[in-house]
Amino acid sequence: MKITFNWSTLKWEGITVAEVKAWEKLYPDVDVVREITFKMVWWLDKVKGTKKANKRAWRKFIVNWLKREQERRCNVK
Repeated sequence: MKITFNWSTLKWEGITVAEVKAWEKLYPDVDVVREITFKMVWWLDKVKGTKKANKRAWRKFIVNWLKREQERRCNVK
């Protein structure tokens, strides 16, 4: 299923529970649900209407975000 971001409701569509569980295993130091439901949404709302908001590859955006968060947390420890 394709992942999309609904700009009117500021909610993700098409993310499955299985994907979230897989991301939690891949990025164990990251609170995946918090990142997806709060931090990413906050950032996307902030950049709405800019070139940064013109995403088409949402899955790639999410994975890259989670990867950076994992790296940040590993560097802090």
